[in-house]
Parts: sequence; structure tokens; C-alpha cells
Amino acid sequence: IQQRTGADGKPRDVQSGDVVTRGTVLAVVDEQPYRDKVEGATAQLGEANAALAKATGDYKRATILYKQQSMTAPEYDSYIKEYQTAQSAVAGAKAQLNAADLDLQYCKLTAPLNGVILQWNIEVGGLAAPGAVGFVIADVSQVKAVFGVPAVVLGDVKQGSPMAIATESEPGRRFEGKVTAIAA
Repeated sequence: IQQRTGADGKPRDVQSGDVVTRGTVLAVVDEQPYRDKVEGATAQLGEANAALAKATGDYKRATILYKQQSMTAPEYDSYIKEYQTAQSAVAGAKAQLNAADLDLQYCKLTAPLNGVILQWNIEVGGLAAPGAVGFVIADVSQVKAVFGVPAVVLGDVKQGSPMAIATESEPGRRFEGKVTAIAA
């Protein structure tokens, strides 16, 4: 879990209310099993490429022999099949390597946007199930304020008109906005 400096100057885990920027790594899942899968898929791709190289050479030699009528059609067909099987094995191994690489990339839980952490659902050392929500982040660059207006000023409020809002949490600061809806 990402660390921040707390009010006491000591490191602490990121928590609800912290501001984060897009791409910030918030937590990391143990990468070793995924690295092992990448390594295994890389080895399988190497084996498949070696088999394809052999099958390609055999196929080229068989083509020459078949054209010279030094090989029967069934024998030639078996070399074609071996070559095509080797091509398929390479394609399958590449797909497995791509999937393993993608899984490895997902070991880092990153903030998908600039915002504030609203909820933190994971703990150090805890088990995270696939599809589990690790954290909830809100984009607070734009917010919606809902409030009541006294009837005596309601006539002055029009949809689309600009409106400045002040909050008790930030005295002296005005937030510029516009009226987007008027409801009963």
C-alpha cells in the first residue's frame, strides 16, 4: 500500500480523504506468481518457435522432394500438417504470453483518475479476490450542490444562471457554478 507522511511526520498508509493523482500506484499484489507465469509462457514460446523452425525446414525440403516426385502425397501432407501445427503452437504461445503479461500489469492497483479516496477496502497482507473493489475514488474537480432556496428569492433563480456558493468547511472561499435544475 502506498505510504504518505502523516501529521506526526511518520509514514502511514494511504487512507480515505487522501488526494491522489491519476496513475499513482496505491497498492501492489504479490507479483511473483505472475512473473512465474510470464517466464513459463516465454519458455513455451521459445519451444514453439524452435518447433516451427524445424517444421519450416522440413516443409521446404518436403516441397522440393514432392515436386521432384521423390515423396508420396500422404508423406507430403504430413509435413504440411506438422508445419501448420507448429504455426498454431506459436500463435497459442504468443497469446498465453500476452495474457500472462497483462495479468502481471494488473498486479499494480493504480488510481484511474485525479481525485480523493472515499473508501479503502484492502489491508496489507489481506487476500484480494478477483473483481473485488480495492478502493473508491471520487473526482472532486466538479461537484453538485443541492440546497433549498426560500420562496422569496426563488423568482430570481433561473436554470442556467451563474451562482456562487460558499461552504462552512472553507470560509472565505467562493465556488463558481451554475443552476442546472430547479425542483419542487
